[in-house]
Amino acid sequence: MTMTNTTLFYAPSIPSTCIYLNIDGAIQTNIGLSIVGGMIRDETRKWILGYNRFLVKSSVFIVELWGILDGLLLLQKQGHDTILILLDNLEVVKVICNRNANTSSISLVKGIQDILFQEKRWILRHIRREDNQVADTLGKMAFANKEELCLFEDSQLVIQETVEEDIARGSLFPSSTL
Repeated sequence: MTMTNTTLFYAPSIPSTCIYLNIDGAIQTNIGLSIVGGMIRDETRKWILGYNRFLVKSSVFIVELWGILDGLLLLQKQGHDTILILLDNLEVVKVICNRNANTSSISLVKGIQDILFQEKRWILRHIRREDNQVADTLGKMAFANKEELCLFEDSQLVIQETVEEDIARGSLFPSSTL
């Protein structure tokens, strides 16, 4: 299959029923620590699982790649076959969608591309930063727990409030910036 749009990976449109994976990474510049958070939701946009990872020192680019890989591996284990991956880092989206890019020598990019190529019905899409607040909140929680990978089966109060704010803004219905 070939891609027709840099915001999508192996799919021309968003399926009507799919699992949603939001990812967001951040760096606390004053101390140089990096984190990433992710949220998995069902086709009705209800919470399935949240996760975050504490990465010590890294770039936002690498941090978001870790977030994507973590989410893909979690979803593969659960056997989901139609996934919409949403993140607000256009550089990461473009690099993953370009299988010929020089950065594909980065093992994280290659691993993500391999999983996406195998699955074929998984879509990667760029969204606005303000549409990714739940993943951002989950990521920032990693600064407090400082665990390599932490899973959240239930949405915590702070996350539930952010989800409700996203629903009120219409952010759980993603729109592309391109």
